[in-house]
Amino acid sequence: MSTLREPRLPRCAVNCFGDVICPTCTAQLIMPASRVLRAGVGSCSICGSSFRVTGRAARRANEQAERFHARMTMEALRDAVCT
Repeated sequence: MSTLREPRLPRCAVNCFGDVICPTCTAQLIMPASRVLRAGVGSCSICGSSFRVTGRAARRANEQAERFHARMTMEALRDAVCT
């Protein structure tokens, strides 16, 4: 009896801003500020290839995005007060 296995999907990476990096074409897929990334299977909006988002990558992306957005808010407020 032959068992067919699904091919393993490559894992995505995460940049310092919390954006997902496609493992096939290395496009940086920018997550909207109101979205939370979850573990599972994703697909690239540029090349269309599928990739796996691990729980660890999802946590890191969400943490990095939160830090980036908080820093941008603080800089915007600082610039508004200084002008």
